[in-house]
Amino acid sequence: MGTLVTKPTIDALPEKVLCMIFDRLDRDNVKNASLTCRRWHDIIFCSDYINRFQLCISFDWPWNDAARSREVMQKLNDSVKHTKRCYRKMCLVATETTTPVEDMQTIWRIIHPKVTNNLISLALEFTWFCSIPAMRVLSDWVKLMPKLQSLSVSNYHEGVDNYMYTINSTTVKHMQIAGPYIFGFHMPQLESFSGEMCILGQLDEPAKLKRVELYSGPNESKDRSIVHPLAHVETLTMFFSVEDWLLAAICDTCTELKHLYVAYRTGPLIRSTTLKRFSKLVNLRELVIRSISMQDMLPSDFDLGLSNLTKLELLDLGSDALEAPTLTRLPKSIRSLTVRINARNETKVIESITNTLPQLQKLRLMYPEQPRVQVAKRSMQSLQHLKRLEVLVFQNAKFGESLHLEIEAPLQNMRELLFVNCELDRNRLRGFRPIFPNLEELQFSSHLQIDYFTNQFKRDGW
Repeated sequence: MGTLVTKPTIDALPEKVLCMIFDRLDRDNVKNASLTCRRWHDIIFCSDYINRFQLCISFDWPWNDAARSREVMQKLNDSVKHTKRCYRKMCLVATETTTPVEDMQTIWRIIHPKVTNNLISLALEFTWFCSIPAMRVLSDWVKLMPKLQSLSVSNYHEGVDNYMYTINSTTVKHMQIAGPYIFGFHMPQLESFSGEMCILGQLDEPAKLKRVELYSGPNESKDRSIVHPLAHVETLTMFFSVEDWLLAAICDTCTELKHLYVAYRTGPLIRSTTLKRFSKLVNLRELVIRSISMQDMLPSDFDLGLSNLTKLELLDLGSDALEAPTLTRLPKSIRSLTVRINARNETKVIESITNTLPQLQKLRLMYPEQPRVQVAKRSMQSLQHLKRLEVLVFQNAKFGESLHLEIEAPLQNMRELLFVNCELDRNRLRGFRPIFPNLEELQFSSHLQIDYFTNQFKRDGW
C-alpha cells in the first residue's frame, strides 16, 4: 500500500516567512489577516510584529460633552479588558481645547498596567493649551512606564506658557520634541535627541547623549555654553543655517564627533579661521556641509588642516573650499568624496584627487547649473587612475562626446554610474560595457538624495 502524501499548506510556513508576507500588505489588510486564525492573530498582535501598529487614543470631544466622554471611556475600557494584544507603541492625540484632566486620569486607570507595562514608545500630540495639571498627569505617566524607550512630544498650540515641569524617566533613550514647549528633563539614559537647540539646555545629565538632530538654532543670544550638552555627542545633524560663532563653538567643544552634517547653507560670513577648527575633530568619520558662505576669498595656498583627521572616510564641504592645494592635503583614509567643479579648477581638482586619493571608492563631481561646464577629456583620462572606484556621480555636467572613449583601461570595480541633471546624448553611451565591465546600474536622475553616500539623514533632500 502506498503512503499518503499530503501537500504542505500555508500553516506549515515558519513565523518569519509569514511576517515577510504580512509586510507586503497594508495595515488594514494585515488586520483582516489577523482574523483568519488564532496563530495569525497571535503572530500579528502578540509577537514582535506588533511594533508595526500603535494604540491611538484621541481626545476629540469638547470639555463639556460628558456623554461623548463616557462613550469613549466605555469603548476603550471594553477594548482593553478583552484584548490580548500587546501594544508596544501608543499615541495620545488631543484635538480639542481644555480637555478635562479627569478624562486623562480615567484613561490612565483603564490602560495601566495592562497596556503601559508593555509600551516602548509613547507619542503625545497636542493642538490645545496644555495646563499645568495636565502636564503633571502626563509626566506621571512617563515615570510609571517600566519599558519606555522612546518619547515624542509635539505641540501645535502657539499660546503656551514657558513651563519648567520636569519629566522623569530612567528608561527613555530616545526623545523627540516639536513645538513651543520648554520642559526640564531628567533622563539619565538618554542617547538620542531630536528638536530645537534651545531645549538642550533643559537636559539633565546629558553625558550619554550620542546622537542629536537639531531643527532650529539658538535664539539671539550667542552664548557658547549652549553647545556644552553636545560635548559627548558622536553624531550631530543640523537642519538650519549655522552661523560662524556656532560652528566654531562646535569644533572647539564637540571633539568626540564622528559624524557632522549641516543640511542647509551656512550663515553669512564664515571665517577661514573657523574652517581651520575642523582639524580639532580628530574622531570624525563623516563631514558634510551643504554649502559654505565665506567671509573672504580663500588664498590659493589655504590649508584646512584636514590631514589631521586620519579617521575621515566621507567628505563634502559643499563649496569651492576644496581647491587643488587643499585636496593634496587630505587624509588617505577618505573613501567617499564630493567636490565642486568649475571651468577654472576642473583639471587641477580631478588630477589632485587621482594623485592623492588612490583608495577612493565613491566620487561625486558637482558642476555649476549655469553656465554649463563641459567635462574635459583630460578629466576622463585622469579618472581611470582610480582603480578602486565603485560609484561615480556627475551632477549638472555637460558631455559633448562619448564619455568613455577617453578611458583606455577598464574600471573593473565600477558598479554605479549616475548622471544627475546632466546634459548628454544617451546614445553616446553605447559601447560602455568594455570600459565598465562590472557595472550594475547606469542611472539618470534630475535630483540626488541627500543620503546617497551616507544614510545618516532622515529628510528627503536639500
